[in-house]
Amino acid sequence: TILRDKALILVGFYSFCRRSEILGIKKEHIHFTEKSAIIRIPFSKTDQTGKGRHVNIPKKNDKYCAYKALKKWLDISQAPDERFIFYKINKSNRVEYDTLRSSDLTYISLTPANFVLMLKKRAKAAGFSVQECNRISGHSLRIGGITEARMQNVPIHIIQKQSGHHTPQMINHYTQVEDIEEANAADKI
Repeated sequence: TILRDKALILVGFYSFCRRSEILGIKKEHIHFTEKSAIIRIPFSKTDQTGKGRHVNIPKKNDKYCAYKALKKWLDISQAPDERFIFYKINKSNRVEYDTLRSSDLTYISLTPANFVLMLKKRAKAAGFSVQECNRISGHSLRIGGITEARMQNVPIHIIQKQSGHHTPQMINHYTQVEDIEEANAADKI
C-alpha cells in the first residue's frame, strides 16, 4: 500500500484534481510520454456533460516525482485498463473486490472516507502533529498543490487549466490569498 499511497498523494498534489477525480482514474485514462504522464479526467463536478480535460504530470528528477511513482505503482499493481488504479487494499494487504460482480473480479475503488484516512495516516507517519492531521481533508492535496503553484508565481490561467476551475476567483478562494504576487513583492526587490 505504500507505493499506491505515494502515487496517489503525488498525483493528487501535482494534478490539482478533486478527490473524486483522483479516485476515478483508470489505467485507460493514462498515457505516458517521454516527458510526462497525461491523465484524462473524463468528468468532474463542474463538467457534468463529460467533456473532460487532460492534466499533465511532468517527469522530474527528484524523490517527489509523481510520474515515476505512478508508473511504478501501475507496473506492480497490474491493474487492468478498465479498472480503477487506486483500489482498496485491506489490512491483510489483499485487493478488495466487488462481491456483486465477483465473476469478473471488479476492484473496489478507495472510498472518499478511506482516501482521507490514508492521507491522515501518511501525514502522521511523516511526523505531522495530531492537530495538523486533524485538519487534513479530501481537498488537502488540491488546495496544497494550487497554493504551492501560486506561491511559485504560476499564472492563474495555467493553474485553472490544470485544476478545471472556470474562474480566477476560485483559485483565490483556494489559496485564501487575493494576490500572492503582490504579497511577495518584497522578495522581488
